[in-house]
Amino acid sequence: MKKSVHFINKRINYYSIDRLGRTTLELIMFVDELNHNGILFKSLSQSLIDTTTETGEFVFKLFALLAEHERKRLIRRTKAGQEAARGRMGGRPKGLSPHYQEIAPLVISAYKEQRSIREIMKAFKIPSTTTVYKILSENGENSQVYIKKNKTQ
Repeated sequence: MKKSVHFINKRINYYSIDRLGRTTLELIMFVDELNHNGILFKSLSQSLIDTTTETGEFVFKLFALLAEHERKRLIRRTKAGQEAARGRMGGRPKGLSPHYQEIAPLVISAYKEQRSIREIMKAFKIPSTTTVYKILSENGENSQVYIKKNKTQ
């Protein structure tokens, strides 16, 4: 039985029709089998769906068609997006932003003056140590953590 379906006595309560089956035929066959076994079928989120009445059965079949149509549209849009993206790389662009490329020489000179990473971050308003190390490594610096000169041991 589907995970979104809960039996209460001889009645099935479910949240959403699109979770029960992939095709309209599959849904209709499922509900017909339940009705044949004397199990009522009622939606928790779509109050019009109640297969114990003719109107409810009609609404169920209509919603089943709409759910299948929406699923097919989603699949088609997903495939179209994948085709459009074929050959492209997703995610963030590699490398430094233009701002960090601009301040890189200043960061490197401060680093060569043996300023601490924290001092460099504060002076150039760089938000993380990772970004400082990235600036240094992309500009050929062998970044080692320098100990502050005035630090006592």
